[in-house]
Amino acid sequence: MTRQSVHRWHVCWRKGRRPGAPKPGPAGYRPRLSDQDLECLTGLLLQGAAYGFTGELWTVAPISKFIDREFGVAYHPSHMWWLLRHRLGWSPQRPARQAKERDQATVQRWVHEDWPRIKANARRRRACLVFLDESGVSLLPNVRRTWAPRGQPPLLRHHFNWKRASTAAALCYGVQGVARRWPSTCRSAATTPPR
Repeated sequence: MTRQSVHRWHVCWRKGRRPGAPKPGPAGYRPRLSDQDLECLTGLLLQGAAYGFTGELWTVAPISKFIDREFGVAYHPSHMWWLLRHRLGWSPQRPARQAKERDQATVQRWVHEDWPRIKANARRRRACLVFLDESGVSLLPNVRRTWAPRGQPPLLRHHFNWKRASTAAALCYGVQGVARRWPSTCRSAATTPPR
């Protein structure tokens, strides 16, 4: 046995605890929000920022005000990061974008009904599927925050008669599991998945 292990066991024996027994919890004030309160708070936050706050995203200051209004507990916004990260298990993330026009029922129907039928049809015809999309790209330069002397904002010179570049890309999906090339050796079964 190592000297350190024997010393640790002796300290536990003097304090009346068995070696390896859990230590008493940390001393200090009890959390002002119980585990049940945090579970309720998580459910409310996941419903979205629709409780009198502008926008659809939760930031630290609105969450602090929301907790004060709903639970009567005032947290300083600078303390909210600790509560969100360590007690709720949340982290700051960049939100994904989704079109408001998206019809989720149509998307699910396409995934579960149309897509299997399209794959079976392509397999029967020994064809591959090609997904083609086109997008326009603005040639204006990106304007972002940058460092400069106070009161002297930098000047970004560019053409105001900007142009647009169109790009197209295709993804070939071989239903037979064989690598294919597009378009010379690939017969395409046209399909347009919903957005």
